[in-house]
Amino acid sequence: MTSVAERPEITTYQQFIDGQWVDAVEGATFTRTSPYDGRTVGIYPNAGIADAQKAIEAARRMFDSGKWSNSPAAERARILRKAADLVTEALATCLANEVGKPKTMAFAEVMGTAEVFQLFAAKALNLSGESLTQQIPDAIGLVVHEPVGVVGIITPWNFPCILSL
Repeated sequence: MTSVAERPEITTYQQFIDGQWVDAVEGATFTRTSPYDGRTVGIYPNAGIADAQKAIEAARRMFDSGKWSNSPAAERARILRKAADLVTEALATCLANEVGKPKTMAFAEVMGTAEVFQLFAAKALNLSGESLTQQIPDAIGLVVHEPVGVVGIITPWNFPCILSL
C-alpha cells in the first residue's frame, strides 16, 4: 500500500477563518477516504471547539463592522453572483470523491447551489418591506428585513453544498 506521503496528488486542506487559511488550533488532522473505493481523498484539519470559537468571533467582528450588512445591495448581489460562478465542476468532482455519490448527482447538487446563489443575488437587489396602516389610527407600522447575526452550522455529509445554504 502506498503511503499518503508518497502520493503528492492528495491535498492537505486548511480552514478559512478571519480571512486566512489556518490549521486546527490543536494541529490535529484526519484523513478522509472515499466510501466508494476506500482511497484517500484528502487530509483535513480536525477542528474542535476552539476552532469554532475563533470562526464565530471572526464572523461576529465582521457582522458588527457592517461591511456586509451595510454594503449596497448591488455589491452584495455582485459577490453572490461571483460565488455562483466559483461553484464549478471541480467542486462536483471533489464532492463526488468525498461523499461517494455518482458524479452526475454531485454535479446536480453543485449546479443547484450555484442557482441558489444566483437567486440570493437577485433577491439582494429586490429587498422590500411592508407598511401597515390599518392597525392603529394615524400610525404606520413598518416591516423591514435586517440581518440577524452570526450562524454556526454543522454541514450534513450527504448534500453539503445545498444544505449549507
